[in-house]
Amino acid sequence: MRTSILVGTAIALAASATVFAIGSFALDNRDRLAQNRGNFEVRDSKIYAPDGSEFLIKGTNINGPDYGWPGNTPSYVDLVADCWNFNTVRVNVRLLGGKESYDENGTIEEIIDVYTESGLVTMIEAHDHTGSYYEGEDLETLKNFYRDLATTYKNNPYVWFNVMNEPGGHESSANIDKWLKVHQEVIQVIRDEVGADNIIVIDGHYWGQDAGEWNSKSVSSEKSAILGQSQKLMNFNGKRYENLVFSVHFYDQWKYSETKMADYLDRAIDKNIPLIIGEYGVEKNAEFKSPVEFMFNTAVPRNIGRIVWAWWGGDDFELTTTDNGGGHHIDSCENPTNLTWLGEQVWKDNHGEYPRN
Repeated sequence: MRTSILVGTAIALAASATVFAIGSFALDNRDRLAQNRGNFEVRDSKIYAPDGSEFLIKGTNINGPDYGWPGNTPSYVDLVADCWNFNTVRVNVRLLGGKESYDENGTIEEIIDVYTESGLVTMIEAHDHTGSYYEGEDLETLKNFYRDLATTYKNNPYVWFNVMNEPGGHESSANIDKWLKVHQEVIQVIRDEVGADNIIVIDGHYWGQDAGEWNSKSVSSEKSAILGQSQKLMNFNGKRYENLVFSVHFYDQWKYSETKMADYLDRAIDKNIPLIIGEYGVEKNAEFKSPVEFMFNTAVPRNIGRIVWAWWGGDDFELTTTDNGGGHHIDSCENPTNLTWLGEQVWKDNHGEYPRN
């Protein structure tokens, strides 16, 4: 989320630092099962599961190691999967320091192992340069991170790579070339160097919101990296790169008009751009409520996947009314009575109470 967890001055680490290296280890039974399940595939604007069925993401953002929020992330898997019925987690990770680390978050290996064993897509994303870009040594650190991650998990299709969180601030319409550069370099590492076919997820420009304006006008293709530039990530370096998914975040740039949101989604579909909503949410003071209402009215009938911000109520984006508002404080998995307005919408969505085409 852009407003509450903007990255401060990062502690630059050498690109060769091993503290964030995933390492390699022998395949266990879960990795062998993953190999036998086939892969997720992107065809036109849709994502298909290893069994060939269309895969509709219903997910939540969760804490990864060094993200800066507490909580025992591996221990929540049953509540995430079996109580809330999420099928995807987006794991927020910091690579460059600058935030408090909590041992109970678990390691990336532990989180991936626990969640993919339970059949959840586990999307790892780097959360250091919200509103800006990885450049110089930071970019090398990012590439090394995904090099190690892809090498270790290229046989587990349930591990997805969300390159970076919410790139590019409001002043950066002239810097979409940076959006292309960072993502092209990471895509080449994952695909060309490592040979991993796991899904790669790319956040839009302008803090991931990809609109660039705070009004009800239709989104300009010149300002939208996804509408205007996505083909340059699917096709570059003389080849076609498959299994790319693009992600838009719905917050303040989207509060003005449901028609604007519907038009954006329809244009992405018309262009065969595989699109998901990587973040949406409501603060307890009802900030960003209208984009969430618009999102359910537009994304649900179009079968576009969505990931709520966030499982751990660390910044007033709360799913429950108890304690810090995290999803783990739900008081019943049959008939919960302590859900916030946002929690109620997510609960209905995950339990089949929103209509689908």
